[in-house]
Amino acid sequence: MSMMPLCHFAIKHSESGMEREHFSPAGGLRVFLHWKGEAEEQYQTYIKGTPCAEEICIDIAQKIGITPTCFSLFALYDPEANLWFPPNYVFYVDSDIKVTLHFRMRYYFRNWHGTNDKEPAIYRSIPRSADSEDRSYRSEQGNAILDKSSFSYLFEQVWHFF
Repeated sequence: MSMMPLCHFAIKHSESGMEREHFSPAGGLRVFLHWKGEAEEQYQTYIKGTPCAEEICIDIAQKIGITPTCFSLFALYDPEANLWFPPNYVFYVDSDIKVTLHFRMRYYFRNWHGTNDKEPAIYRSIPRSADSEDRSYRSEQGNAILDKSSFSYLFEQVWHFF
């Protein structure tokens, strides 16, 4: 299984004033990522700024190849407090705080993969083609819920707990 890429350099995001770097032992907001790899690659660290939870989730999702269609299935989780952060939660991050959260798939649909004949399969709708009236090429059911990167991440997330 190939490892999903992560950004290894500090980047300044002007919209939110969020500064991110690959690893900072001094402090900041660390987000644990569920996948195999080097120890420092299992965390995304934010050292300064006021990002909201949604900005952090989108930043991480873009780095690991999760498509915008699946962004909303992920959230930040605090395992110590057993708390999911809403997308609009604002973090006040500086080098004095030391918080570790988890980037997890929060929503799971039963039979989203369609392999259980006893339950209805779950699919995403396919956008209609504006220039074609011939719909014979389209599946009646639609597309799979998860993209490849989301599915790989979910596998690693579940594997982490066993």
